[in-house]
Amino acid sequence: MKVHVVTPRELSADQIALWRRFQERDRALASPYFCPEFTQAVGDVRGDAFVGVMEEAGEVIGFFPFQRRALGVGKPIGGPLSDYQGVIAAGDAEWDGADLVRQCGLCVYDFDHMLASQSGFAPYHGARTYSPVIDLSRGFDVYARGRQGVKSKVITDNGRKSRKLEREIGRVEFRMHDNRPETFTALQAWKRVQYRETGAYDVFRHRWTIELLERLCAIQTDDFAGVFSTLHANEQLVSVHLGMRSRRVWHYWFPAYDRRFSRYSPGIILILKMAAHAPALGIAAIDMGWGDTKYKQRLCDGSVPIAVGRVEIASPAVGLRRARRATEELFQRLPLGALSAVPRKAFYRIERRLNFI
Repeated sequence: MKVHVVTPRELSADQIALWRRFQERDRALASPYFCPEFTQAVGDVRGDAFVGVMEEAGEVIGFFPFQRRALGVGKPIGGPLSDYQGVIAAGDAEWDGADLVRQCGLCVYDFDHMLASQSGFAPYHGARTYSPVIDLSRGFDVYARGRQGVKSKVITDNGRKSRKLEREIGRVEFRMHDNRPETFTALQAWKRVQYRETGAYDVFRHRWTIELLERLCAIQTDDFAGVFSTLHANEQLVSVHLGMRSRRVWHYWFPAYDRRFSRYSPGIILILKMAAHAPALGIAAIDMGWGDTKYKQRLCDGSVPIAVGRVEIASPAVGLRRARRATEELFQRLPLGALSAVPRKAFYRIERRLNFI
């Protein structure tokens, strides 16, 4: 196999068409993260986005989107915003993760949401987990009956709280795509409060994140679209969700709500409104993203296996990484109590920030 590296916008129309065919033939690649639109949008806002075009006997067999950082360190396309990673390739394509990484000019490739089914990266998995999914392949009514069948109260509770919201506040309205500037402003404000209170990293402090989301929401095609869904009560915005969809999968990404209405669980009302409307669009699943929170357990009835790991090829960058891990392990073994976690936490904060720069 040979690999040549291009920027996302250097892909030809024929290559984009082939990329789409690979997606259509493999349901594991149905996520909007694997759509060429996502990779090209990232490339439009970041100068470190590339695609490894994989060839065998002169024929293109796959595409590997990635970001290249200093010292040859590779990250998934979209960096820490990426909830799915992998190679978009023909079903019978054979490739090795280390060889692919090396031919892309990288000495390290970190992944944390890799499709576990991709055998080329399987030897480099450090751990496996899953991404929970709402299965709508048989329609919303079948999904709802299934949730009630496992004694989940999410459907019943949602109906009760939705009626309460309408009775006490006013008419409840769901808007499938409400891409007005004031909607995005509200989302950012609510999320930034959440980030501060939970200690999570504020992704909106970086301009490229905002520009990427704006670009994605401006794309409205059958193959891909950014989707900014909202829930209003008496014309008041109470809940928002910014995500994206492919032809078959809607990815749950940035949810937020006005906490003045928290007793009505407006986020859950919005998710189930989305699920009720999704089948009419041809959507077979809403992927809720990595995380085993209680509300996802109540809502989801399926999952996609994903993996965390890294490919490392001998280099100075790999040596520095191994020294860092050795430092963390040393401090964890020392009898320092809570202080033993200090280096790990410090490295994590630095790395999280660097991932967005």
